[in-house]
Amino acid sequence: MTFAIAPLSTLATLPTEILESIILFLSQHDLAQCVRISRDWNEAMIPHLWRTIPVFRKEKHIKRFMLPDSQLALCKNAVYVRELQVQREKLYKQFLPSRQQIVLSDAAAAGIVQSDNNAVFTIGPFTNLRVLELHHLQPLRKYEFDEGISEIVRQNPSLRRLKIGIEMEPTALFSLVTEHVSSLQELDIEAPWRGNVKALLDNLPESLRTVRLNDVAHQVAWEDIESSIDPRAVSAPIKRPLQHHTLESLHIDGNLEDQEEQILLPFLEGCNQNLKTFLGTRMAYFLLSFQNAKMSHVISKMRFFGTHLHGDYFSHTKPTDSHLAQVICFGANWTHIDLLNQHVGPLTVAAIVDNCERLEVLDIMEGGGPEQGSKTEIS
Repeated sequence: MTFAIAPLSTLATLPTEILESIILFLSQHDLAQCVRISRDWNEAMIPHLWRTIPVFRKEKHIKRFMLPDSQLALCKNAVYVRELQVQREKLYKQFLPSRQQIVLSDAAAAGIVQSDNNAVFTIGPFTNLRVLELHHLQPLRKYEFDEGISEIVRQNPSLRRLKIGIEMEPTALFSLVTEHVSSLQELDIEAPWRGNVKALLDNLPESLRTVRLNDVAHQVAWEDIESSIDPRAVSAPIKRPLQHHTLESLHIDGNLEDQEEQILLPFLEGCNQNLKTFLGTRMAYFLLSFQNAKMSHVISKMRFFGTHLHGDYFSHTKPTDSHLAQVICFGANWTHIDLLNQHVGPLTVAAIVDNCERLEVLDIMEGGGPEQGSKTEIS
């Protein structure tokens, strides 16, 4: 009797989905070792090794990355990079397209591109990014990297996540996030922004699922803005009525000059029923706006509150026991409630008992000083 011996599987014959599953468990160091095994392994692993340009925590790592051999490898493999994080001035200058920089690929010029303002830029090394994170930086010249940031975003139309931690000139940022990221799914503006917040929200891409505005200030008067800023951006008109039906999470902090109803209410109504999470300091305004019929209607119709209720939401207000009870009733999905230093009375307690079936952690003040607070985990 003879037995057929199945051929041994090699890296080349391994199904793609299996290879992808294995690679998920490999570190950058592991992948760097894999590319040295053989030519087949090199060809299979190089795209995964270069998929992410990590954050360089130490100066010695940046110096090593800036060596000629490393830069040659970058030029050769930049096409595989999908996630890029920029956190040092040297790397901002290295990675962003500029009017002076010429990026070489295979010893030949990569080419140039013309922007909307007729400025000529080189085509940068990265054109297939899905994630771009620009970390906080204070350059010697304010807004020094605005053109390069706008250009790298323009040259990567398939971006899905964009985080901006470096402060940009308001008109430049407004144009960037409303005109050049049509496929974006996650936007995180960590840096301060001053301008027409209503126009910014209403003109955000319809593809967005998550929006985080960490520090915005609503300003529409030209006199309130630096003289270098185009006043058209401060009072920017809504270009077209957009409906953000795919938006699932909104986090907004800052000063809206007591115009929450005019700025946020139309935007939230345009989000349909998909918005599940609304966080940030502006959330407290909505939580305590029961005296406003319009606000109350939207709150009752849209169950967009998250699972955690924190006393920090009310740091600038003094809610009554009745107000807190209504807040509890509006959020049917609370799993964590932390109301230390808030006035918790019988109405609030009753609302928790009657409405919070999913509650896991309860942290409230029984009355008096902090030593009387209690934290209970509910099984």
